[in-house]
Formats: sequence, C-alpha cells, structure tokens
Amino acid sequence: MIMSANEKRRWMATHGVDKPAGLAYAEMPLLRIPSVIRDAVERFNIKLCKALHYKHTGKIVPEGAWIYAKWWTNAHVIAKQFPADITKFVPHRAELKRGRVSLLDQFEYRHEVSENGELGVYVSVFRVMFCLVALVSFDPSLMHAVDQQAIESSIDNAGR
Repeated sequence: MIMSANEKRRWMATHGVDKPAGLAYAEMPLLRIPSVIRDAVERFNIKLCKALHYKHTGKIVPEGAWIYAKWWTNAHVIAKQFPADITKFVPHRAELKRGRVSLLDQFEYRHEVSENGELGVYVSVFRVMFCLVALVSFDPSLMHAVDQQAIESSIDNAGR
C-alpha cells in the first residue's frame, strides 16, 4: 500500500495536485489501495445501503434488486475528482447522536427514498476520509434503460 516517492510524484502530476511547501514527496500521505480493499469497501457500501434502506422504509431489499455503489477517498477531493455538490441531490440528513453528543464529525449520511419505498439513494461520509454513494431499485427492469456510464457521469459531474 505504501507508494514510493516517485509514484507519489507521478500521481500528483497526473492529477494536477501541487506538493505542499516544506514536504518531501516521501512524506506525502498517499497510499495505493489494493483491489481486495476496494472490493471490501464496495461490499460494505452495498450492505450499508441495504441497512439504511430498511431503516428508512421498513422494506428489505430483495435479492436481485439493482444496486449501484461508488466511493471516493480524500485523495479524490484533493485531486478535485469528487462531486462536492452531491448532497444537494439527497436532501434528508440524518441526525446522529450518542446521548446529547453529535456524531456528525465521525459519520454522517443523507438519504432520499421514493413514496413506495422501492427506490433509494444514500450518501455516507466517514470523517473526511471517504464517501460512499449507493442507489437501489427493487425493480431492475426500471434501471435497464439507464446506462451505467450515464449514472457515473452524472455523479462524477454533479459538483462541476
């Protein structure tokens, strides 16, 4: 997972990120995320989507439902590859507290569901480290006409 100074330099150059003054490339906090971790985060995102959907609709996501899951790290934010305005499309913000203490600095999520509870969108943020987005439709045929690239393009360009 540890990138060499040259790999960090190439990544920053490729993504148009300037090196902060006073830091060597070797000191930059960049990591390579292996596919096993990417796969685990995607599975977690899908499970979180199903749990949040049940919480807000009382409906269990059926097997065979269409689910789209995407995630970003803070490196995407630095490289300006994160759709900063994505939350304006998902208006309902959950109030998370332990007793009287807000937990929003640790975890926050937003959601929107259809009236019949068979469609849902969830945006979850864990500190400032990573953000998960998941969309669910109980009827995959509704999404058949939706091109995967169109969804990705819409999400990726939401803040631009």
